[in-house]
Amino acid sequence: MMRQIEIHGQRFELYSPDDGRTWSSSPQSIVAYRRRNRRLRLELQKRFELMRDRAPISRTQDFNERSTARSGKTDQIKGRVKEAAGALTDNERLKREGKVDQAVGKVKDAAEKVVDKVKKVTEKAVDKVKDA
Repeated sequence: MMRQIEIHGQRFELYSPDDGRTWSSSPQSIVAYRRRNRRLRLELQKRFELMRDRAPISRTQDFNERSTARSGKTDQIKGRVKEAAGALTDNERLKREGKVDQAVGKVKDAAEKVVDKVKKVTEKAVDKVKDA
């Protein structure tokens, strides 16, 4: 984005890399800004992929239970990464998305705990009925 302004009879060209939030008179600063953002984005993607690959998987659980159990933690981690990326790039929308993803992850974890508790209680009830 470019804008021309006039100060005391002299014309200046101002450039904005982020849709008008900040302005610079140097096109080189725009290139540096874009390179820095691209580098940060790639670094965050690599870190997220490493975190996702390290998630432990229990061999005794079936696929649906495993993916559900992991999705809560994954959402929380994804939310933290998004929030950090939003803070680095001053992107309020990305920060909000990160907070929402973290909350969703916590809710999924809580729901998973409730499901496990209900399963244990029903198994105990079935065992008592069989024994009686």
